[in-house]
Amino acid sequence: MGGLVRGAKATALAVLLAGGATALADDLVVLAAGATESTVREVVGTFEKESGHGVALSFGAVGKLRDRVQAGEPADVVIVTPVIVEQLGARGLVRSGSRVD
Repeated sequence: MGGLVRGAKATALAVLLAGGATALADDLVVLAAGATESTVREVVGTFEKESGHGVALSFGAVGKLRDRVQAGEPADVVIVTPVIVEQLGARGLVRSGSRVD
């Protein structure tokens, strides 16, 4: 899980601070692995201060997050393991070209 935590900060920064996020009217919805919680909260705090946009966070086990996405729960950003991303991608639930490792 250490790789997941190390990669989370770079992933969250890449996604949250991307230019496209500044056009959001509503809160950005982020589902993230529990192992990434402290890192994601740190990055989100910076994002909210710099962008003026809010972020709705939800943390959990990656399998449960996968199940929520598969059940149709909307999310702007999902931070999970590569295996879960592949599973979601196989079901057409990952926007092409949006994966960041």
